[in-house]
Amino acid sequence: MPPVFIAGFDGSPASMAAVRFARGLAEATGADVLAATVFSPAPLVPGKGASAMADAELDQAIREAAEHTLVQLHEPEHVQRRAIPGRSAAQGLHELAEREEAGLIAVGATHHGTAGRIVLGSVGHRLLHGAPCPVLVVPADASDTVRTIAVAFDGEVESRAALRFASDLARRLEARLVLIAAVQPSVPYGLAGTGPLQVDAEEAAKEHSRRECEEAIADLPGGLEADVRVVVGPPGTSIADAAREGTDLLVTGSRAYGPLKAVVLGSTSGHLADHAACPVLIVPRGAHATLDSPEAAAAGDVSAD
Repeated sequence: MPPVFIAGFDGSPASMAAVRFARGLAEATGADVLAATVFSPAPLVPGKGASAMADAELDQAIREAAEHTLVQLHEPEHVQRRAIPGRSAAQGLHELAEREEAGLIAVGATHHGTAGRIVLGSVGHRLLHGAPCPVLVVPADASDTVRTIAVAFDGEVESRAALRFASDLARRLEARLVLIAAVQPSVPYGLAGTGPLQVDAEEAAKEHSRRECEEAIADLPGGLEADVRVVVGPPGTSIADAAREGTDLLVTGSRAYGPLKAVVLGSTSGHLADHAACPVLIVPRGAHATLDSPEAAAAGDVSAD
């Protein structure tokens, strides 16, 4: 069976953009798209005067309102639509992703202020804790065309998983792949900020990072080519700035700990999720992070052995 990409939809422009963007990725990768609206069932009111019939009627009204929200989604018929109950939007989407063994969850983000800051919001942040698959955050003004995919790369396990996912996506979309690495060179205590030493430290750090990126590119399957950009400064800020122009999708890794694979958003991934101007795809470590269905991925693992 093809993988399923789930997109949360609440009628907002950002959620519409999330569905469109997810559909574009799905069409290039052979996935199905499921647009889901989460509604909270009416709370039970026990005690004197409680009415099971009234509760059922209220539940039905809430469900019909959610289904009416889905009517506002102007997407092709092959995009599935479903209204699902949940204590919260994040919880409902998370449980749906687990049941469907989803390959991706897409949610909308909104812009505020002159700097165009993306506010991920409670749904997106709560989804990132325990997400069983990559989470895609899409601003309302995102372009539907993906020509350039950037990867935040620091050589760690999480960024290598993000690179594998991004390279597979770039190959299927025939998109340009760019690795963006940020360095913060250090010089001996008491000498920081001095001209020649600072320049030497920066050049050494940049060369080391560039070499690490090029080695990672060389290890990609199929001889996929990629460009490298090394920037200087705090990773979150400098990578977001570097990706501000000419990047259609930014992919980053994130750490996961414990039996529930709870994602710990560090300074870099958290900043990118909240501040990048383009859609951001966060690949949790340990989650199902492949564009193939779980069954196909498992079959591939068996054959490789």
